[in-house]
Amino acid sequence: MEKLTLEKYRELHDAAVREEVPLTLENYDCIAISIFDDTTVFKNCKFGWETSFGQECYFDKNCVFDSKCSFGACSEFDAGCVFPACSRFGSSCRFGNNCQFDNDCWFAARCKFGYNCIFGYQCTFAELCSFGGNAIVENAYHLINFIKLQGFGRRESSDTYFFNCKEGIIVRSDFFIGTIEEFQKEIKDEKGDKCYLDACRLAEKKFKRSKIQRLARRIFNLN
Repeated sequence: MEKLTLEKYRELHDAAVREEVPLTLENYDCIAISIFDDTTVFKNCKFGWETSFGQECYFDKNCVFDSKCSFGACSEFDAGCVFPACSRFGSSCRFGNNCQFDNDCWFAARCKFGYNCIFGYQCTFAELCSFGGNAIVENAYHLINFIKLQGFGRRESSDTYFFNCKEGIIVRSDFFIGTIEEFQKEIKDEKGDKCYLDACRLAEKKFKRSKIQRLARRIFNLN
């Protein structure tokens, strides 16, 4: 794998601009470069720590990333990509099947994931993210759908997630991760804010309604 120097990158970038085509980098060790422009195509490349990518970039399945990389909006990733902890993704990114994300990854709105994606602990999802099926959250639970209550936690900046999973409803709030029954018990035992119990009831009602709707679609073959 050839090491990509800043001089080589500028040469390839300028040639792509002259030809009015997207810059394509293939079989490069890109550790020396920390910022890449929009619409770059990467094939079998390796990247260093805290690398930043522009919008609408494309990555094939053989790319390797170090920690704390950030990706611009509308980037697209092939199947089987593996991302380290604390990776950040802009809005409307698209991921192929079987992608894996380590702990504390952050996804902006409208990201779309393929089948069999795996997410580590404390990953953050903005509104309208969608999952292709058989996704695993918190390294253990098979996700169906979820609710996020923004700014709803012991700290104003934190969020509370209700993950509707095949194993049951899983709650993540501040440093708590567990079943909804365990969460309700902890709130009652610690005489916590009753708003959490109201949120639990809301989540249970919503997930029960979505389950009924899924069964109806299956029975009547609705799309």
